[in-house]
Amino acid sequence: FTKALAAGRTGPIPEAAVRRLVAMLSVGPAVSLLLQIGCPPSLQSHRFVIVCGGQTVRVLTVGFLPNPQTGKPQHLLTIASPDLLPDTPAGAGTAGTRSAEGTELSYSVRLVASDSQIDKEVAREMPRWVDAYTDM
Repeated sequence: FTKALAAGRTGPIPEAAVRRLVAMLSVGPAVSLLLQIGCPPSLQSHRFVIVCGGQTVRVLTVGFLPNPQTGKPQHLLTIASPDLLPDTPAGAGTAGTRSAEGTELSYSVRLVASDSQIDKEVAREMPRWVDAYTDM
């Protein structure tokens, strides 16, 4: 796991950063954020995307927010962790909501078609995420 992460950046991932990364591979931060912003804690077809490049490592939690009447996808929610490397203060450079675990999270929401597929949406967003969340 750590070798695969290191392949996307310059140098090994410190153990403390790996622990912070693993803690983000949970729906806990997403549920906390959804409750804080007044949304039902429902995230469909979620995926965890690890974005690492240069000197940054982040975890994105991506999933659909359902239409309350139909239950079909209505919005794509992307929740981004701060840079998880230890020399970056938690939350530096982000604007968002603090999770129950105390981590500053940023998020974005956009409309999607009701027949959207999560893997296609992730592939569509990937170039934007690389530009937005890496220092490469």
